[in-house]
Amino acid sequence: MRKICFYTSDYGYGHAARDIAIIIGICKQLDIQTFVKTNVTFEFMKQSLPFVRFVQRKNDIGVFTSGNPR
Repeated sequence: MRKICFYTSDYGYGHAARDIAIIIGICKQLDIQTFVKTNVTFEFMKQSLPFVRFVQRKNDIGVFTSGNPR
């Protein structure tokens, strides 16, 4: 069986809502085992996708910049 893992951003519920729609679409068309790794939206996504395996994990560490700003 094929597997796919979604790493859903922790910056708000908009990313999660879009990922939920994509995951539902993929699962309807393919015989695939799906995993989601997320933190902030963990419970929201878990309730929306009861047929998916979840790992609660922080995915985003923030923005890094290098150099001197002008």
